[in-house]
Amino acid sequence: MRSPSRATTFDWESLFEDAPCGFIICDVSGKIVDCNRAVTALSGFNHEVLVSEKRLSELFMRGFRIYYENQLLPLLRIEGTFKEISVDLISAEGKYVPVLLNGKFLPDGKHVALSFSDMRDRKKFESELMRSQQEAVHLAGELQKTLDEVNRQKSLIEVQQERLKGLIEAKDSFFGILSHDLRSPLGQLHAYVKVMEMYHRDDADPMIRKMGQLIDSQLRSTLHLVDNLLTWSQSLREDFVPSATEFDASVWANKAVDLYRNIAESKGITLQAFIQEVILRGDQDQVYFMFRNLIDNAVKFTPRGGTISVDLKISDGEGHFVVCDSGPGVPENKVPHLFTLHFSDRTKGTNGEGGSGLGLSLIRTFAFANGGSVLYRNCDKGGSAFELRLPLSA
Repeated sequence: MRSPSRATTFDWESLFEDAPCGFIICDVSGKIVDCNRAVTALSGFNHEVLVSEKRLSELFMRGFRIYYENQLLPLLRIEGTFKEISVDLISAEGKYVPVLLNGKFLPDGKHVALSFSDMRDRKKFESELMRSQQEAVHLAGELQKTLDEVNRQKSLIEVQQERLKGLIEAKDSFFGILSHDLRSPLGQLHAYVKVMEMYHRDDADPMIRKMGQLIDSQLRSTLHLVDNLLTWSQSLREDFVPSATEFDASVWANKAVDLYRNIAESKGITLQAFIQEVILRGDQDQVYFMFRNLIDNAVKFTPRGGTISVDLKISDGEGHFVVCDSGPGVPENKVPHLFTLHFSDRTKGTNGEGGSGLGLSLIRTFAFANGGSVLYRNCDKGGSAFELRLPLSA
């Protein structure tokens, strides 16, 4: 018999040899009397060497013999067993293999059966688990830092929002007051100039007439800027939304044409109107603003002797308001920026009129707000054409 304590049936032999965990039978002194294949595979020693040359203490880490004799063997004598002792097995190559050791006194009282399981995968798993836990703790710390920073930034943004809100309110108030306070004296001054022109209409001195025309042109341009500035400041308010109603756009188109007819005649410009009845749905004040600004823009850049045509009609299921002039047109490279507020290239009008770019920017804003669009193209005979497209009433 290979082991005095082992059953001799074939089934028990196979179970012992083929068990996935290691089995060692040794006497109480630690001399190995038998082992299975799992022990030889794990230790690297063959069966003959283990049984004939090795003692139990030689297979395990230094100090195991003392630990076995002073701790485990007395425990076996008292309890008859010990469980799950973690030790390192030393292989034939000198490598340390972590194992979990269990022991039991055999019924003959002279031999001990030891089983051990390879703990390398478990140790690796535990190491990975420990590393993952450490990473989780680190990530939790980093997350907390990030949350703290987000909360700090949130508080800072809230403070800045309050400041910005106050600045916007102050700006709106400033522009409103400035526009109103400027418009009143400028309007009076413009009326005085008109009275002077009436009294000096037949004045023989061409210099006086020229100065009157220049003053009138500059005042009109400034008043137009103030009106646009006031409209722009109102459009920036959060509660500023279009007031949609159904209306006849031809009434407002004719009103805009009449507003600029005398101004066009004073510059020697022919202002032609081809206006049809078009019922739109939108904010009529904003639509009238767009009509006025498009005609004003054409009058500003059309030279003396030029022509401006204003068309209002229905086309492609929309209302089309088109202003075409015989001015110099817009260079191709400047067209993409034509409707932006920050477009810096502001060409002077034919009488030296200045411009801020507010008008075209507001036209685009109001067109979109009313469900429409505005675009620029070149006229067939040169000059500029601005086309405003707005939705018809249902």
